[in-house]
Amino acid sequence: MPSQMHNANTSSEQEQALAVFNHAAEEIRFFKGQQWQVTNYALLTFAALAAIPLWWGPARWALFGKNGICAGVAIVAAAWAFQILRSLDRAIDKERDRMNKARSKLPLIQEFHAEPGPRDRKVSSILHAAVFAGAFFAFVINVLRIPRVLAWFTAGP
Repeated sequence: MPSQMHNANTSSEQEQALAVFNHAAEEIRFFKGQQWQVTNYALLTFAALAAIPLWWGPARWALFGKNGICAGVAIVAAAWAFQILRSLDRAIDKERDRMNKARSKLPLIQEFHAEPGPRDRKVSSILHAAVFAGAFFAFVINVLRIPRVLAWFTAGP
């Protein structure tokens, strides 16, 4: 009789571990999708900030005009995107820990579902780099359109 109770408890623990494992997998899938969406929207924002001054009328506000405003907005958008990507990285790490704890209680999953390797970190780094590059180019394009900055760069020795 005690062996049956032990098996029942083990079975129940495995069911719970499997439920935790599946939930963590779904959460990670969702967070990964969000990382890509944040990166895509950030890059679209940077492209728009590089293009908008070409269609914008004459600057009526600000010391640096339309290009300076777009360069500043690019910096703010980049900071926002980096903050969200970092938050999603932390959430993924938390769910990975849950998944690994559940995996340790599920021998069959340990056998067939290997722990994630460093590829996940590489993808996250690439997304961060894409946001940085987009922000950098949007900033530089707009700053170089400011007449005083352009004159400074093109002035000969």
